[in-house]
Amino acid sequence: MLSTLFRFSIVGALTLVLMGCVTNLFRPKPPQLYYDVRAVVVMAGPNVPLDLVRGLERRMSDAVAVTVRSEVLPRVIVTVRMDSIATSIGLDKNKNEVIVKVSAASVENGAVVAEGEFKVMTETGSANLAAESLAEETAARLRDMFHLQRPAIR
Repeated sequence: MLSTLFRFSIVGALTLVLMGCVTNLFRPKPPQLYYDVRAVVVMAGPNVPLDLVRGLERRMSDAVAVTVRSEVLPRVIVTVRMDSIATSIGLDKNKNEVIVKVSAASVENGAVVAEGEFKVMTETGSANLAAESLAEETAARLRDMFHLQRPAIR
């Protein structure tokens, strides 16, 4: 009697778990915020290397130039600000990080339509490559956030 009750409770629990998983499969995805990025402005604090700023500006401008939108989307200008950078950190002195603040302002009225902040961390074998590594990783994150095309390698 007790084993039959135990079996029914296990089957009932598994049924509830399976029903919970199946309902999440058919739930519609929340709408993504897509923008037609017209330009990217990169700003940095005084301790951020100029190579990082130039590298990020070049990568993002190239991505904006190659991205073609088939539908009409709200046009924005993206502003990227890098305030804090740390290179050669960690136990092996091979990690780098930068804090990036991003805002998207509407071209029509100048209002900020989206903003956020994230931290980018990279690992390099040489401290000389820290700026390029951080620029590439930051550009990749921004391309993904704003659904931009990756430019062809020259």
